[in-house]
Amino acid sequence: MKEDILSTEEYLSQLDESNVILFFKEHIENLCHTAFKLIYQLRSYWKYNQKTVSESDCIAQCMLQMGLLRTKSILNLLKGQSLLENSNLLIQDIPSILSVLRSYYELCFTFHNIFITQQSDAEREIVLSIWEIRGLQNRQGLNNVPEEYKEKEVKEKNEIENLKNKVSVLLLQLKVHDNVIKDCKKILDYKGTSLKGYYFVKLNGEITGIKAIHVDNGINQIICDDDAKNLYRLTSSHIHSSFLSVMQFGQMFNDNINSYVKTIIKSTYILLATILYDFCCYSNDAYIILNQIDKDTFETLSYILKENKI
Repeated sequence: MKEDILSTEEYLSQLDESNVILFFKEHIENLCHTAFKLIYQLRSYWKYNQKTVSESDCIAQCMLQMGLLRTKSILNLLKGQSLLENSNLLIQDIPSILSVLRSYYELCFTFHNIFITQQSDAEREIVLSIWEIRGLQNRQGLNNVPEEYKEKEVKEKNEIENLKNKVSVLLLQLKVHDNVIKDCKKILDYKGTSLKGYYFVKLNGEITGIKAIHVDNGINQIICDDDAKNLYRLTSSHIHSSFLSVMQFGQMFNDNINSYVKTIIKSTYILLATILYDFCCYSNDAYIILNQIDKDTFETLSYILKENKI
């Protein structure tokens, strides 16, 4: 197995773009099959053993499922769209595919930040709570909503306060500096929609600060492959209604569209490998089950991500 993995880069260098695309599509499908099987067996294991599943476990496996669905959506969109009935002409809507790919990257960034970057359960619970508060705050103060949604808004407002109190208790348990508590309060009170991750600054093992990392700058935490490292900016320049995106759309079909497809398919493969690997690093139950399904998969994922400096 390892010899096969080690020869992959050399093998791909001998293929043209079309065959590189086919290579990654086949591996993505195989990885999807393994991941779906993992989720099914993991949920069955939890149910059979009547295991009390933590909120973070529930969120993590939901995010993995979302990643798998995004993967499948990208593969389906890459098949192309027929604009004329009974026509064999299929057009690949690259900007729409890039929209899905961008949301996939954001999902992987968020998962990695919450479940992998944090170095203790308490730190993870704090960052997870910040993420939950940000999400719930986006539904506060909406206008012209049905009465039942107003009742939900009140309940979620109370939930936000409970989460803030939870963070305060966790910070006391960690015995952080006063400036960290003040910085956390500012973060908790922030009502913007900007997607950010957070990490704790430490000196000699002691937490001395908490810093934000914007999703745009987080790409190097999970992807450093040459074809994918500009993924966030690449998708931004295509999916917004700017002059640049319209101009690029017009030019796209005059170029070799396979260059776009190659970047998309390889990025999709790396993102799927990342979130699956991260999930198994986070969940020991998932790690055990994955090794029962295919003992070589985890080693393969580890090598793939190491090669891409993830």
